[in-house]
Formats: sequence, structure tokens, C-alpha cells
Amino acid sequence: MSPLPASSSPSPSPAPPPIPSSFSPSLSIFSSFLAFSSYKPPPSSSSRWERGSSGLSVAFLSPSFTRSTYSGILSAKVLSISDLPTSSLGTNALEEGVKLVTGGSGVDSYALLGVLDRNPTSAPDFDALSSKFSEGVSSLATLRHVSRTPTAWTNRRKPPSSASSSNSSYTVYEPQQGGFLGINQTPPRATFYNSPAFYFHVPTAKSSTLVVSIYDEDVMTKDVLLSSGYADLPSLLTASDRSSSKPVTCTIKMSSLPAPDANPSTVVGAAIGASLAGPAGAVAGGLLSRNLAQQQKPQGKVNLELRWIPIEDEDNIPVLASQNARSNPIANRTTATTSLDWAAMLDASGPPLYPDMELVAYVAHESGCVCTLYRSVINRTIAVAFRGTAAPTDLLVDAKIAQEAWVSGEDVGAAETRKTHSGFRESLESVSRRLKELVLAAADYEPESYTLLATGHSLGGALATLFVADVAEFGVDSGRGLPTTRKSEPWYQRLTSLLSARSSELGTSGKAPAPPRFRGVHLYSYGSPRVGNDAFCDRFDSLLESGAIGSAYRIVNGADVIARLPRTINGLVLGSVGYEHCGRTVLISPKEDKPACWIEGASDSETCPVKDGVLLTSPLRQGSLVGDVVDVLKSDAPKITDKIKTVIDGVSGRVGSVASVFEMAEIVGIDRRAAEREVAMLQSLADGTGLTHHFETEYYKALSRTVDGG
Repeated sequence: MSPLPASSSPSPSPAPPPIPSSFSPSLSIFSSFLAFSSYKPPPSSSSRWERGSSGLSVAFLSPSFTRSTYSGILSAKVLSISDLPTSSLGTNALEEGVKLVTGGSGVDSYALLGVLDRNPTSAPDFDALSSKFSEGVSSLATLRHVSRTPTAWTNRRKPPSSASSSNSSYTVYEPQQGGFLGINQTPPRATFYNSPAFYFHVPTAKSSTLVVSIYDEDVMTKDVLLSSGYADLPSLLTASDRSSSKPVTCTIKMSSLPAPDANPSTVVGAAIGASLAGPAGAVAGGLLSRNLAQQQKPQGKVNLELRWIPIEDEDNIPVLASQNARSNPIANRTTATTSLDWAAMLDASGPPLYPDMELVAYVAHESGCVCTLYRSVINRTIAVAFRGTAAPTDLLVDAKIAQEAWVSGEDVGAAETRKTHSGFRESLESVSRRLKELVLAAADYEPESYTLLATGHSLGGALATLFVADVAEFGVDSGRGLPTTRKSEPWYQRLTSLLSARSSELGTSGKAPAPPRFRGVHLYSYGSPRVGNDAFCDRFDSLLESGAIGSAYRIVNGADVIARLPRTINGLVLGSVGYEHCGRTVLISPKEDKPACWIEGASDSETCPVKDGVLLTSPLRQGSLVGDVVDVLKSDAPKITDKIKTVIDGVSGRVGSVASVFEMAEIVGIDRRAAEREVAMLQSLADGTGLTHHFETEYYKALSRTVDGG
């Protein structure tokens, strides 16, 4: 196996001192900056995006990190699609009518392209591709790179009038030409003029395959897959081609069709049969169409211009170089709220903690989960910042309050089972495995010499908490997403092509090595909602006590109501069940009349002001009305009635002298401090501070006070 290209990152110095377990104001400010920076995405038009077929995308934003992960970039430009079918049986009658009205007929074609890496995990995908029937690019589970050409509409038969004076891209459809009675006919062709190149980051050229699928776009219904094909990269670009980096033209011939049961022609045949002969006709029509579909041969050829670009030469490509030169959030020290002077606050908090920290990747799933990955080679620190609520899909995640087992497969009905917010868990699951692969790559596949810092604001804080709980207990297990009782792949299996010399050592002893662990794991979250039940939080805190989690601070700004949700379920009756906090709370405040910082376990008060507590603490305790009456009833005194009257008179005297409703609550056994917190939360919602204190501007104000000393 060929070794990885040498990284251009600075050589690591001797191991730096670990992150302290005690709360660090300077680290808190730096972490909050990373958390709020995650709201600012890189340009969606960036060619450095790795767009997966499963809705997961990664933008690579560090040249040094890209060089340590990939050996080269495949530039692919689709020139044309030839040998197209004249029609698609999956196109409905209304669609055909639209084509006739607009002057078009045939197949409105486009192509999906992807690069598939050969490794043990991708074997099922290669088996599917090599069969006669395949669902193509969109069905490949391990395909990380997917790009789409524009659609060549059948009614566009000529170049636009501006084509001669412009470099803009356009398509031309050429219908079937010539021949008599089907003899010597030229099949339809779609040509793509001035089309931009797609850039695919490739781990190793020798083990990579270019996959192509041709579709017919249907504006009325679902697009129809026509055919698919693939070719190994070495057969398209020889070693000489790759070393010269010169463009090479080549053709990939389609070799598979969609499965007959998935072919729309089967449904069409059944519908026609039903209209002619009822149910029996439907069966006959469907079977006949299925038989015809099985006898079809794949049509279509995708003609390409390919070029291999060694990863060290990417700065010579203008569109890539512009991304390399794009301002790094660490460098310009700004977040999505550009009016806030984060640079000044970072400078005021002390010497730079991570002078070489760089943003290396941005990970996003179409469901809404987003995180950014940072690396400091000198300080041997990996930072992961999860984005908070920023899109409608995030609101759907937040709205789910049901719980599921933290370790998938465990009995969710058992009282001792660790349970977490189902929306938070599902969101993290969508990126977790790919994120851990990237984290391992950023740590040079030796996380034992690196420290992990996880952070996030709002929803991002909840996701950071779950991520820390996973890697602290189970290690960086990239063989799965989140914890499960089901058997998962060895953590290194999808990474063997990237692990270079280490890959030959893994798994050779007959027993798969345990997932690697970080030297230290730390969490600083901001305005994070609660993520799990008591059992989950107890386990999290035990990891904190044992040192598996070096530190975990949940920073809450003043009356931030999101940090007090989801609420404990039926607290008045059942006590503290449902949701609770993990780690230690740090309460900050933007108000000058409040302390700048309160730290759970280090400040004067023993009770966390953000936790619910148990609202009905002891209704039977001595001094409460119910408790004193029960004590009398338990006694053997002969004049119970007189004693009860005495108790009531005493309580009446206390009622007459109470100074607030909270003292009244204590008389019936309701914890005064818990009641005060509940009322304060309701008041914050009424006056708006509960929500405003959750936003970046208010956190910035409060954090500034911790720098100034309050």
C-alpha cells in the first residue's frame, strides 16, 4: 500500500500541558468563539465540497489537512451524453404533452457522477454495480462524492444567441438523426458546452472507481433512472496521465439498468393492462412489461475530460486557490454576527491558547446537523464545534421531546436504561461516523497524543454533550455512528486505505484492536438544553469523576430559558425524572447587578440555580401542615382532636406572618428555592429575557464581564 503524502503541517512539539479540569475563563471565551463561528458556513459553490449520496457533505478548508487525507484531486468535466434512448417509459403522459407543447421530445438527460473507494466496507456497493440491474449512484451507501450536471432539455436544440460572445455554460440536445426504417440512425445526444469541472478528492487513484448514472428529469414526477456505468480510475488515467496532469478524454459506457421491479415501465404496463382487461389485464401487462425490461440493454455513453491533480498542486487551480485563501474564522476572528468585536475579547482574555489552530473541515447533513472541525498540531488539540438552531429543520429536531435508548438496542422501557432526547440523538447520528473518521485523520490516526475539545451553542451544545459521552466511554469508534448493541465494523475498516503503514498492523493479531482514545476529552457548551434522563446524566458524571472526561462545563447566560429545557416530567408528583443536566453549570450574567460568574462546585452556593431540584421535597416533614397532622394521627394521645386543632392554629399563625407566597409554599411542603426558580423562569418568558439571553449578543456581553472581572 502506498504511503500517505507527507503533511505540510508543523512538526508537533513535546506534549503540551493538558487542559485543566477547573473552569478556565480564557478557554471558555475561545470555545464560545468556536461555537458561534459554526453558524457561518463556507460558500456552497466551493469546489472543495465532498457531497455524499446519503445527504452528508464535507467542505475541506485546510490545504495541510487535505494533503494528509487525500493523494490527489480528480477533475472531471462531462462533455456529452451520447447513445441516449429516444424516450423513457417512465415518463408520464402529461410530461410528454408538456414536451410536445414546448417543442421537445426525447429524454431530458443529466448525469450523476461519483468516486467510490475500494475497501472492505464498499464491497456490497461494487457487487451491486457489477450486476445487470443497479440503482446507480444514488443507492451507493459508501459513495462520498456526488456531483450533478445540468439537465440537457430536449427543447433546446440550438446554442443561445449569446453563446458566441460569452463563456457561460449551456446545453444542446440533438435528436435522433438519419436512417430509413431504423437503419444507420444516429441516436440522440446531449452536449454540455463550457461546463465547469467537478473536483473529487481521491484517497488513492489505484483503488478508486468513477461511477456514472444517467437520468431523465421529469418535472411532474420523480426523475427516472435510465442506466449506470463505472470504470476504475487507472483504466481511464494511466500512471503517465496522472504524473503529467494533462487533460484526457475518455468514455464510460453504461452497463446496468434499474431493477425491473423499480422500472416505471412495469407500472405503466400494469396500468394499460388494467384499463383493457381489469385485474387480470393488470397482472398480464405488468408481467409482460417486466419481461421486456429484463431483455432491455443499457443505453448511453458519458464522454468526459479527466485530469489528475496532485494534492500539492491544488493551489495552482484558481477556484481551489481562492478557497485556500479564504479568510479563516480563527484568523479574522469574526462570527456570523459581524458587529461583535470577538477579536478584542479574545485578545483581552490572555495570550493565544492555540496560535496555529486552523479550521480544517465543515460537516453538514441535509437533516440540519452541522459541525466544524479544527486542529492545532503544535498543541495537539482537536476541536469540534456543533452549530445550534439555525434552520427550520433544526426546529423540528428541537421540538422532539420523546426519549430513546442512548445505546441503541437496549430496552427503552427499563428504568435503568440511559435515555436521550430522540431528536438530538438522530441529528448526531447523521454525521457521527464520518465526523469520527475526519477526527481520526486530523489527529494523524493517533488520538492518544491529542486532546479533544467539544463545544456548541444551543442545539449545538446538546450535540457536543452527546459526542463527548460517546468518545469518552467507547473511544473514537468510526466503525459505527452512535453506541449500539449490534455488532459494528472494526473502527479502522473504512480507513485502511488511509492508515498507510499502520494499516498492515491492524487486525493481524486475530483480534480487532479497541477503538483509540483521546489523551483528554473536554466539553464547554453554551445555552445547551438538557439531553438525557437521570441514568444518562449519572453515567456522564461518573465519567467526569473518573477522569475519562477531563472537564465538562455547561455555561448558561442569566435567564436563558433554552438551558432550562426540556422540563422535568411531572416533577410535582414524581420528583426529578425525564431530563436533567450533565456536567457542571457555570452561570454568567450580562447584568451589572449580578455576579459575573457562578461555578457549580466552586462558588459559595451549593445548589445549582439552573437545575429544577425536586419541587415537592417532603410534604410529610415536621413543620409542614400535612406532616404535623400525620404525626398527630400516628400518636396514641387520647385527645387527638385537640392536638390537631393546636397544629392548625400554629400553622394559621405562620400563615398570618408570611412575607411571600414562597413562605406559604413551604408550609405545604413545596421547596422554596425550587418554587422561586420556577417563578423566575416564567417571569423571564413574560418579559422576554428568557429568549434574548439565549442569543449570541447577550452571551458576548456576559462573557465580556468574566474577562473584566465582573
